[in-house]
Amino acid sequence: MPAAGKERERPEDPDTHIQTPGPNDVLLGRGGGTNNHEGNVSFRALVAEHKIRYLDATKVDKPKVAREVVKLWRAMEPPGRFLARVSGTGPITTRNEDALWYDVGDKKAREKASQCLRERTADVIPYVKNLHRKKAEEFNKTVVAAATASNASLMSGTGASASQLSFGGGGGATLSSNSLLSGGGVVGLPPPNVGPDELDDFLEMQQRQIDAQQAFLAEQQRKLA
Repeated sequence: MPAAGKERERPEDPDTHIQTPGPNDVLLGRGGGTNNHEGNVSFRALVAEHKIRYLDATKVDKPKVAREVVKLWRAMEPPGRFLARVSGTGPITTRNEDALWYDVGDKKAREKASQCLRERTADVIPYVKNLHRKKAEEFNKTVVAAATASNASLMSGTGASASQLSFGGGGGATLSSNSLLSGGGVVGLPPPNVGPDELDDFLEMQQRQIDAQQAFLAEQQRKLA
């Protein structure tokens, strides 16, 4: 019988079928039949222990947290599994004696862990809001510092006033430096209801705009030299 944690089990292979899910099995699928299963309840408790670390992690490191959660679950005794119902064997419920299950492998298990880690449950909502605020404030400080330094550099070579300068880049968009420094333009805050992953995307996009603007100003400075 193949190992439970391999990347992909074959649901059509009878040798991999499981008839009775146990307390360390996470059942995949929608509905109360899966959510209320003992293994799903225990898995959510494990996930809750790692949610803050997941939210704090960078976009690159978030999958690592999900992998660690799956590894911890797999290391239980008996080994934790992630089960999906074999098609055509009845509804997704442990009460259905005709239902058969198979382990979906670690790739699907990590997707399940990531989904649970992203969920904005009541216990983490205050932390998420505070995280949004801190990230936005840090980003704004970076933007203002970059704009101030770039303006000073360019004005030293042109003698122009800040109101006469503009930032290029970002698909040809132009922003006045006065607007940027006073809180307009790319200094805007992300929407209050944005999720953790979407916030990371928002800040990365803004950083790319800043990089493009700095490159534009560096090129203008080079031409004036």
